[in-house]
Amino acid sequence: MVGRLRPEKHTFHLRTGKATITLQDVEALFGLQVYGKPLYSQYEPIPGRTWVSELIKLTHFMPGVAIQISGLSRVQIGAFYTYLLADPPIDDDTLQDVVDHHARLYLLSMFRAILFPNTSAAYVCLRYLIFLEHLNFLGD
Repeated sequence: MVGRLRPEKHTFHLRTGKATITLQDVEALFGLQVYGKPLYSQYEPIPGRTWVSELIKLTHFMPGVAIQISGLSRVQIGAFYTYLLADPPIDDDTLQDVVDHHARLYLLSMFRAILFPNTSAAYVCLRYLIFLEHLNFLGD
């Protein structure tokens, strides 16, 4: 499919004709909401904080190593999985805060792998944390 893409027109040239991917196609294929309030990202955390401090605050995960690429902090995704597998499994008696912390780590890994993949396959960018601060607002 990549060979058939014409980026200047955002279309695929197929044997049967031209095809354009629309937002409605994305919504149907991936179940992503295309209507409602837009998401936008600021590239700096709240003044006086760093992305790593935001990660610790929102997930209680202490990264061993965080690297800076283009001014953004990134953490190895394997460290998330090691941390999550070391914790006891979540059950009915697990505190809501612990569930929220784990959910944020899983969502961050999904952002890196599915929604916003990039060439640094081993690292996840921490700027997506701002979208995960208030989990109870995620579907509104």
